[in-house]
Amino acid sequence: MTNQLDIKKKSIIQNPIILLIIIGIVSLGIRLYYFTPEIPVTLDAFGYFFYAFDSKIIGHLPENYSNANNGWPSFLWLIFSGFEFDNLLSYMQIQRISSILFSILTIIPIYFICRKYFNSSYSVIGSAIFAFEPRIIANSLFGLSEPMYIFLGALSICLILSERKKLIFVSFFVAGLATIVRGEGMSILFAISIVFFILYRKETFIILKYILGLMIFSLTILPMAIYRIETIGNDTMVGRVTGGIQRGYQEGTPFFVTGIENFIKFFGWDMIPIFIFFVPIGFILILKKFNQQSKIIFSLIIPLALPAFYAYSVPASDTRYLFILYPIFCLISIIVVKKFVGKFSNQNLIKILLVSCILVTSIVFLEYKELDMEHEKESYLIAEYLIQEPKTVNNFYPESRYAYPSEIMKSWPKSNDVFFMPREKGTDTQSLITLETSLITLNHGSNIEEVIENNRKLGITHLVVDDQDDRPSFFIELLENEKEYPYLIKEFDSTELMFEYKVKVFRINYDEFDRYKNGN
Repeated sequence: MTNQLDIKKKSIIQNPIILLIIIGIVSLGIRLYYFTPEIPVTLDAFGYFFYAFDSKIIGHLPENYSNANNGWPSFLWLIFSGFEFDNLLSYMQIQRISSILFSILTIIPIYFICRKYFNSSYSVIGSAIFAFEPRIIANSLFGLSEPMYIFLGALSICLILSERKKLIFVSFFVAGLATIVRGEGMSILFAISIVFFILYRKETFIILKYILGLMIFSLTILPMAIYRIETIGNDTMVGRVTGGIQRGYQEGTPFFVTGIENFIKFFGWDMIPIFIFFVPIGFILILKKFNQQSKIIFSLIIPLALPAFYAYSVPASDTRYLFILYPIFCLISIIVVKKFVGKFSNQNLIKILLVSCILVTSIVFLEYKELDMEHEKESYLIAEYLIQEPKTVNNFYPESRYAYPSEIMKSWPKSNDVFFMPREKGTDTQSLITLETSLITLNHGSNIEEVIENNRKLGITHLVVDDQDDRPSFFIELLENEKEYPYLIKEFDSTELMFEYKVKVFRINYDEFDRYKNGN
């Protein structure tokens, strides 16, 4: 009886489906721990939300404007259509939960990508590396398009590597969906095309099969491409590729130098904290034993990295442009993991300890480097204070990004009017909701007096000063010595609310300011 129980326990532990479910539940638990349903989405996620909600209200995609990457908000529109809430925050929660679920589901195609070359236990570790990667966890919390894009990218790669040849054509279809979600999905098409010819170059009618795959891809993106051309004058998919090539040709050497410098920098940052232990060594092992697996890995990495290189050439400073490479990084990591685990006799124990170390490292990184959700909550509450009465304040990004969503939620018409309208068809959009609080980028000055005078014509009424590192030194001086500025009337002090985020809001008394300047 004891032997039967031991065998049953062992079979459960070695069952990849059960292990993947456990990994999924743990990764979901981590994400829900950091999930903050009381704060709105911001920036890009805010734009996606508006587009999706406008589509829900009018019952179809807007005919006069569109996001450049509208695949994700189009999906959200379908989800939103199944709900009726009396507040916007509930819809935003659905948006963020959806991105969390896509992030967790990505462990499934990553498992099968790794399974192409490794047994099930090592493939599960590959899925765990992705599930617990802290940057992926953080990114999944904000309602952005990357989780869906990475899921579709990983699924397309998984299908092109499948032993079932009929799934090859499904891979082109999924690559088309990824391209609708984000225009850089064209790189997924290039990647799976190279892999296609590596794996099937000796088969008959290879060119005809590839043309069929291209047709499936083209038919997938065609309806959305036509829609975007009609609304914004550009398909933002093929046009983005040709535009990138043209820009690189026009700018020449500086374009490529900037791209190389930033790519190396952000590539290094993306390695921290987990991949740094695996990927560099993995590249060395791949190059030492260059085989078909090595060819496929490089055939995937190089095309998928090109959009990131272009972004860093602009330059756009964000680590998330490299997230699409993470499924391949997981595969490379398993090469190192297998070599390391093979040195021990009790390999199952080492695998468990390894996954545990990855999990702990991720949580430590999230706690001390990547996420400070208490700071986000406090930033949102400060934004809510700012919008209570009309005022014009200085932009204090990134904390100020909550001001616009806060005022929109406050002013949202219960009549369910659409949020955005174009000035003219195909042009930028403007909000239908009048905003009473304005954020302005300050004209420079060497002290508080110059800042106020230089921005007086812009209508600035209040100064928001905080303790963040990138603020002007005289703002920090004002924060600590407010009594030296009699023309600034303190209206808000976050320390009175016991906030860790130190912020003060001052109303500018221009009569007192003029007397102070004149020495009266």
